[in-house]
Amino acid sequence: MYKRQILSCLILRFPSLTSSKDPAKIPAWPVLFRSLEDLKFTGINSEIFLDSKKNLGKQLTYANKRECPVAVICGENEFKENTVTLKNLLGIKGDDNQKTVKKENLVNEIKKLIWKNP
Repeated sequence: MYKRQILSCLILRFPSLTSSKDPAKIPAWPVLFRSLEDLKFTGINSEIFLDSKKNLGKQLTYANKRECPVAVICGENEFKENTVTLKNLLGIKGDDNQKTVKKENLVNEIKKLIWKNP
């Protein structure tokens, strides 16, 4: 019987970053896939949300349905500034559950959030 793996991290992106029909004109794809590789290489089960027709709210709803503790938000500002926004999906409502970090700190920051929310 197939058992669905627990997802530790879901990478969300804004359609404007990845909506061109010509992949060569999408500078965000290599960055997103590199982030995915870095996460998987360190044992963090991750995936990229690929449906470009869904807004951020629907992407977060999907992450919650998958019981994902962390969402990595890659928007236009983050892409330009070489950062990502991490959203703790298991945090207590009203707490500061979101922070922006440099892309090179992505893996370490996600590990901190995952260990905080076992």
